[in-house]
Amino acid sequence: MWISKTTIDNTALNSPDLSNIKELYLTSVGLTEMPYLSNLASLKCLCLSGNQIKHVSLQSYFDAETGGSTMPNLRCLSLSRTPISKIDARIKEVFPNLRTLIVQDLKMIDASLPFSNMKDQLDEADIQLIEPGEKKENERMPRTD
Repeated sequence: MWISKTTIDNTALNSPDLSNIKELYLTSVGLTEMPYLSNLASLKCLCLSGNQIKHVSLQSYFDAETGGSTMPNLRCLSLSRTPISKIDARIKEVFPNLRTLIVQDLKMIDASLPFSNMKDQLDEADIQLIEPGEKKENERMPRTD
C-alpha cells in the first residue's frame, strides 16, 4: 500500500482488513513519530521517508501478552529524508528479522550485522542509539494531575 503527501489516520492503518499487507509506504505524510501498527504482523517493508520523525521509540512495538514484537516479520525499515537523530537501542530485539535500515540521505545500515557493527554504522550517520532508560532531548515529563 502506498500513501503519499496526504494526512493519514493512524487508527485506519490498524484495520483488520489490512492485517495481511506486506509493504507499506507512508511517504511525506507529516508523521512526527513512527505510527503504532499493531495489526500489521505480516508487514515486511515499512517506508516512512520524507516525514518529520526525529526519534524512533519502540516501546509500543512490544507485545505485552507475548513479550515479543507486534511486527515480527519486518525486514526493511526506511527512514530516509527524515531528521532522524536517535533510534531505540532495542531495534533488533523489537524487529528480530530486520535486515535493512535506511536512514538519512539513503545511508543503508546492515541490520543483520552484530549489534556493535550496526552501532558503528549508525554513529557514522550521526544517529545516536538510545538505551531504554535514557530520556530524549526535549522530552516532557508526564503530567501527574
